[in-house]
Amino acid sequence: MLEKLDRVPDLLEEARREEEQKGGDRYAIRDRLAQEYRDQQRPFLLAQPFRHHEKCSTGEHGFGAVDYELIVPQGRGLFGARERSAKFKARELHEVREHGAALPPKLAELLRALP
Repeated sequence: MLEKLDRVPDLLEEARREEEQKGGDRYAIRDRLAQEYRDQQRPFLLAQPFRHHEKCSTGEHGFGAVDYELIVPQGRGLFGARERSAKFKARELHEVREHGAALPPKLAELLRALP
């Protein structure tokens, strides 16, 4: 399932590339891209990095703290856009990739539903 997650665009990374090429504010660009992806009903990742660093459960790996949200638009409902989402942290993703931990249940469920 990590392959599916790796195929989902990280809009902050896309915004950073656009910021380098054209200028602008990466967070405003990220928000614009998120609206475009919602309009196209395409899944995407929102990342919110923090200044502090975290360590994994073994204490041997350190990395920047990042909160992620996988968003899968589900069309429009009576009160606006409908979407499913799962929040997770960079630390949790590291535990899965490097230490064989299981994906957070809500994230795994959402990834299973992706083509």
